[in-house]
Amino acid sequence: MGRTLYVVDDDPTTLKILPAVLNVHLPDIPVESCSSPAEALRLILAKPSSAVISDIRMPQMDGFELLMSLKAARTEIPLILMSGEADSAIATRAFEAGAFDVFAKPFSAQDLVESVRLALCEYTLTREIQALTQKRRRARQRAPADRVAPPLR
Repeated sequence: MGRTLYVVDDDPTTLKILPAVLNVHLPDIPVESCSSPAEALRLILAKPSSAVISDIRMPQMDGFELLMSLKAARTEIPLILMSGEADSAIATRAFEAGAFDVFAKPFSAQDLVESVRLALCEYTLTREIQALTQKRRRARQRAPADRVAPPLR
């Protein structure tokens, strides 16, 4: 499974700077940039991806809509949201909707990189758990009925 990181923002400066910073600190992780959340969603669902960093305020589709669409289709992909406003209500809404982390602009590149590292670790662990769960289900399906332990209560 690929480990592509997506940066989604309608600001061309952010789309230039953030991938450059991430490439310096996370050189083994490919970074893709998208100015359109709808296009980003299409790419994320079509290709293997590991994490998404998205602005909240964008035209046509905001970061919350992207988060909800992503969580409906690929629950294991962590999404980090960025906002130009330092507002606790926005942060609360983001976490309640399932965001991995929330940053108010401007933010420390070091803090963002650390959050991305943690998001990638969470993604990897989630995928490993999913694979082990599937393996266990297949093993139970192949096991004779008399060898399957009764469910715990």
